[in-house]
Amino acid sequence: YTDDGALDTSFGTNGFADNHFNWGSSVAITADGRIVVGGDNDGGWDWIHSYYSLSGEYLTSANVQQNQGILQGVYPSGDGTIVMVGNTGGALKSVRVGPAGNHIADYDLPRIGHSGSEQSMQLPDGKILLVGRGRTGSNDLSVTRINQDGSPDYSFSTDTGVTLVPLSSGRDENGYGVSLQADGKILLVGDMD
Repeated sequence: YTDDGALDTSFGTNGFADNHFNWGSSVAITADGRIVVGGDNDGGWDWIHSYYSLSGEYLTSANVQQNQGILQGVYPSGDGTIVMVGNTGGALKSVRVGPAGNHIADYDLPRIGHSGSEQSMQLPDGKILLVGRGRTGSNDLSVTRINQDGSPDYSFSTDTGVTLVPLSSGRDENGYGVSLQADGKILLVGDMD
């Protein structure tokens, strides 16, 4: 889109880039000036990332096999790698891939019980937050922090990498949004039944 909110028809074909997967959920610009879009393919079984030029030309894409995976974010690093984060069948996962889509590492992330993430964000220091829910009888808001390379950050919370935020005993709570306040505190948005 242009600065005034109109569709930028000079991008891709009449303002749209060719889509090579079912559902796009995250977009970022890499250090070398490419657009990377992350999403789900094959009905939510695979994570996928596609690269485009800044003018909207499709460049390449690659799948990352996940079990019932739902991607929540794609985060480029200065070294050309990207970290993909999200859910996989009741667990939290991160995958680090190279510039050509080659697998480098994947991590099972800290969680409490049957967990899911709904949103993610990158902090100014490069670390990544995932917000969602963890289950300890009922669902509680959860926040997991990982390092820029996708590995668990066990210095977060009580050296577990994840914290639960129970708002009301016995009620299900889910985190749906996350932001960072000017004072560095984490702001969560969610709901409860």
